Amino acid sequence: MRSRRTQLGALLTLIAGGVASCDTSGIGCRIDTECTGGDVCVAGQCASHRDDPDLSGVVSDGGPRADMAQPGAPDGFSPDALTSGCPFNQDGIIQRLEIPAMPGLGGFFMSNQGGQNATVNVKKTGGVWDFSAVGAGDEKIFDGLSSPTGTWWAADFPTASYYQLADAENDLLGVYKIEDTKLSLLGIVSRTSGFTSTKLVYATPIEVLRFPLSTSSAWSTTSSVSGTASGFGFLASETWTMKVDDSGTAKTPAADFPVLRLRVDYVQTLGFSVTRRIIYLYITECYGTVVRVKSTSGETATDFTQASEFRRLAAP
Repeated sequence: MRSRRTQLGALLTLIAGGVASCDTSGIGCRIDTECTGGDVCVAGQCASHRDDPDLSGVVSDGGPRADMAQPGAPDGFSPDALTSGCPFNQDGIIQRLEIPAMPGLGGFFMSNQGGQNATVNVKKTGGVWDFSAVGAGDEKIFDGLSSPTGTWWAADFPTASYYQLADAENDLLGVYKIEDTKLSLLGIVSRTSGFTSTKLVYATPIEVLRFPLSTSSAWSTTSSVSGTASGFGFLASETWTMKVDDSGTAKTPAADFPVLRLRVDYVQTLGFSVTRRIIYLYITECYGTVVRVKSTSGETATDFTQASEFRRLAAP
C-alpha cells in the first residue's frame, strides 16, 4: 500500500522552464542560424532577441546528462530562442503570455537524484534565494513538454495541452491543460500501458497556476482522484492550497532571475492515511518555474531544510 501512496504523494510539475527550442520541422526555421540579422528562431519563426537573461554563454555546470529515463535536448536546442518573443517587462506580475507552454519546449535542470533527499536553504537573505550551488550528487536532466497525440491515454484526456514528467523517481507524467486564465493538472499517467500501468484522473482539475500571478494571488482546489496506480484501484482526496507568499531574486546554476515564490500546501487523504507536503515554486516571466523545492512527507516547517526534490535551472 505504501508504494501506491508515494506514487501520488505531492506530484507537482509546472512549467519546468521556458528555455528550449520547438519542434518546428517543415515551417519557417528550426535553429537560430537559419535566421539573419541577429534574429533567433521562436516557435518556427525568426524574431528579434529580447533583453532577458542570457544563458548561451554560461559554462556547463554539471557534466554530461545522466543517462536515466530522461530525454536529451531536442535538435537545434537554443536556450535564448523562446524568450526572445516574450515581453519580459519585470513588473512583478506574470501574465499568461509570459508563461510559454507548448509541446516541444523544455529546459536543462540540476536535480538531486531520485530517492535521495537534498539539504536546502529556502530562507531569503538580502532579497535573494541562493540556489546556485551544485552538489556532488546532483544530476543534469532535460525536462520538456510533449504532445498528448498518440499516447496510450490520450482518449481519456481529450482537452490536454501537453504532458510533462511529474515524478522522476517513479517515472510518472502529469497531464496539463493551459488556458487564458489558468494552468490545470488533469491527471497522472505512466509512460506505457499494461498490467502495472498508472492512470489517475482528477474529478475537478487542480489549478496549479492562475493568471495573472502576483503577490496577492491565492487560491485552493479540492478534488477526488481515481483510477489505477501501478495496476491497482486507487481513490483519494487531495487539497492543493496555493499562495504567492514572497518575491525576490532566485540565483540558479544558469542565471539570476526576479521571481514570485508560489507556496503549495498539499494534503492527500487515502483511507485513514494523510500525506502532507510543502512545495515552493520560484516562477519568473518567460522562463516559468526556474526552481522547484519539494519537502519530505509530513513536513510542517515553513523553512524546512530537507527536500525530496530540489530542481534548479541549469546551463545547457
